Amino acid sequence: MNLRTFFLFLCLIIICTGCAENSGQSSSIESQAEQALRNFYDLLHQGQYEQADDLYGGSYEVLHEYNPEIDEKDHESLLRAACEVNGFQCLDVLSVTLLDVVKEQEFIYEVAFSNPDGSQFSLGNCCGEDDDVNNAQSMFKVHIACIEREDCLVMELPPYVP
Repeated sequence: MNLRTFFLFLCLIIICTGCAENSGQSSSIESQAEQALRNFYDLLHQGQYEQADDLYGGSYEVLHEYNPEIDEKDHESLLRAACEVNGFQCLDVLSVTLLDVVKEQEFIYEVAFSNPDGSQFSLGNCCGEDDDVNNAQSMFKVHIACIEREDCLVMELPPYVP
């Protein structure tokens, strides 16, 4: 092997090693994003609203509109009201599927939730409309944004049933 071939071979190894490292980081971030998603909804389901607030990066505006008597900065109480009073379905996560990588550290997941009896939660029609199984929504898109490599936040509240 001549010096030029050796040098090209060495460059190829260095480039491939860098690609493998970046691939591992992306996979690790995806794993952290999914874990944040599962933890957030699990904490809500368990009534641990203060801890759930640490994993939520979305807006509290709609929760404050539903509960104007609660201080808009009291996120724990707003999450409690969402789950216990306002009709948000704070259920266990049944399944999570990665749908899209929006940016290097932003992900869209498709999530199915579990009813208390273990069946898959399904959001039917609203407000007296005829129930049609074909129109029921059982999969929900959830956006996760990872601000730092270790800090991922859920951007969506649980499904809402009026």
